[in-house]
Amino acid sequence: MLFNITQKSQYEVVKQLKKKQYLVPFQKHSPLKTSQLRQLNRHFQILHQELQKKNKIKFYINNHLQTFQFLKLRMSYLQLSFFLFFLRKCQISSTDTIIDMHVKSI
Repeated sequence: MLFNITQKSQYEVVKQLKKKQYLVPFQKHSPLKTSQLRQLNRHFQILHQELQKKNKIKFYINNHLQTFQFLKLRMSYLQLSFFLFFLRKCQISSTDTIIDMHVKSI
């Protein structure tokens, strides 16, 4: 599924996913269990492999603008929810920071 997320904050995307019950709510600062880490790691390995297969897809983080840019990124609801979950766990963004997710075609 192609996500056309333009000028939507991480919060809004998470909110959408929760409405559709694709994203399970979690405690923001709760430690991850080993099994959760393994599962999360596996999902990102799969996602990374999928991204590498497609030459047109690039993913990068602009730390100065704190903006995540996706170029023709195809993700399932599960992958997106795990991705957002991962961002929160890594505390890439603070609670006050809004991260805009842009999807742009090449």
